[in-house]
Amino acid sequence: WTQSGNAVTFTPQRAGNVSVEASYGTAMATLTLPVVAAAPAQVQVLAGQNQQQAAGTVLRQPMVIGVSDGFGNPVAGVTVTLAGGVFSDAAPVTGTDGTVSVSLRLPDTATAVTLTATAAGLAPVSWQETALPPPDYSLVLSPPEAAVAPGAAGTLNVEMVPMGGFASTVALHCLQPATGCSITPATLAPGQTAAVIGYPTGNQPQQTVVVAADGLHQASAD
Repeated sequence: WTQSGNAVTFTPQRAGNVSVEASYGTAMATLTLPVVAAAPAQVQVLAGQNQQQAAGTVLRQPMVIGVSDGFGNPVAGVTVTLAGGVFSDAAPVTGTDGTVSVSLRLPDTATAVTLTATAAGLAPVSWQETALPPPDYSLVLSPPEAAVAPGAAGTLNVEMVPMGGFASTVALHCLQPATGCSITPATLAPGQTAAVIGYPTGNQPQQTVVVAADGLHQASAD
């Protein structure tokens, strides 16, 4: 507050309605003044930064960017320019709360992504999100080699090893030999093991057993 003669001047720092009361003797007067935010002074990331999720997916938590004046008041009607990734809106406008909320789709390959947000005349702010390898699994046959007597059945174990949060079941089949081979159970959940039973065919001294789920997921043993 400052006073000069009968005039009083004050500089509010918070946006909103400000009530001013003045009294002289027994007389009192109240005046309500609307105070609006000052010019934009800062861009901030308020939520959604530093997430880690599978590559090629949309992050579960949206990016929330805020624009405020020099006193911390939210500033509406400011265009925020976003760069460095695939946003649902690369130039959103702040609402009455001074924020914008956008979603981000991660790249299809595993990598760290640096993103920036700025508004006209303001310094940019940067943050990172991480695209993780997509969920996957591998098949492991053990033991890698097993001796089987002629005419007898050989037994191996196949395990499905999950990676990156893989949580689905997988159906297996004997790729080699195509006959005389069975898998029990034929469907595995992550971390489970099945028995592979096979009968050697022909007079070959050594045969390779190949168990597969598809063309990319196979395991073999002799």
